[in-house]
Amino acid sequence: MRVLRVLAAIGLLALLIGGGLVLTALFPSIVRVPMAGLIKQDEARAADLIVVLSPNTPGRTFKARDLYAGGFARKILLIPEPPEPAHLRQELERLGFERRRGYSTAQRILRAAGVPVSAIDELPTHAENTTDETRLVAAYAAEHGVTSILLVTSAMSSRRACWLFKRNLPSAHISCQPTTYEPITYDRKTVLSVINESFKLAANGVGIY
Repeated sequence: MRVLRVLAAIGLLALLIGGGLVLTALFPSIVRVPMAGLIKQDEARAADLIVVLSPNTPGRTFKARDLYAGGFARKILLIPEPPEPAHLRQELERLGFERRRGYSTAQRILRAAGVPVSAIDELPTHAENTTDETRLVAAYAAEHGVTSILLVTSAMSSRRACWLFKRNLPSAHISCQPTTYEPITYDRKTVLSVINESFKLAANGVGIY
């Protein structure tokens, strides 16, 4: 019975999104409406930890920098980027590129912005997806006594990411803080991104992703 409900929900969503795709392909500005439903912005308040979700783009890192500089938290947690696929790594090595050691790009940005090394933590392993990030951050929070988090992610994925964190870390207060350094352009490429994110949100909602 549950499988039928899931399939029905996915079918209905696909129908709605399919119709929306036709309209937005013809009139890209219409995507502003579904885009607004994907964005979640909370008021920034003092918290134990700033968490920057992967990928650690400069825009997300700058948002974490601003929150730290504003005194909203005294610790920033980064999630490592996944390693390059083996075949790409081999090609890079053939060209003489060596994997950078030491600080990641996000760490270097934060340090250049005046954030001390002692205020920056990085998880020991990368995450496969947002659900995996919630598991890794939950373990970190339990180990370090974290009860409140400022969650930094992209605007488009902010509602889904925050919903997942609130569901999987029920004992912690999660505040959604999407970056403002990644402006949204309302074009056909954004339409596809909105559709992809909408499917992810729906899949998370029924517990299949």
